[in-house]
Amino acid sequence: MYMFEETDFKLIKESVGKVACVCGNLDTATLMFGTKDQIINETRQIMEIGAPGGGFIMDNSIVMDECDPANMEVYFETVEKYGKY
Repeated sequence: MYMFEETDFKLIKESVGKVACVCGNLDTATLMFGTKDQIINETRQIMEIGAPGGGFIMDNSIVMDECDPANMEVYFETVEKYGKY
């Protein structure tokens, strides 16, 4: 399993994702300071790239110690709603 931060996730999925599980790449700053729409859009975009074919775990880029609980709720709801495959 490989975790990524601020990387071209499409390129990662097309290369490393063929032989290993990939995760990460959601900017933690978005979870800390982003709007509801930014969190939803970035989370969905990463899932749309990572989920096809399996071998994907939705994750953010680094630890989430200081994230606004309301933003975390938006993140969790988005993953729950769009993250099934």
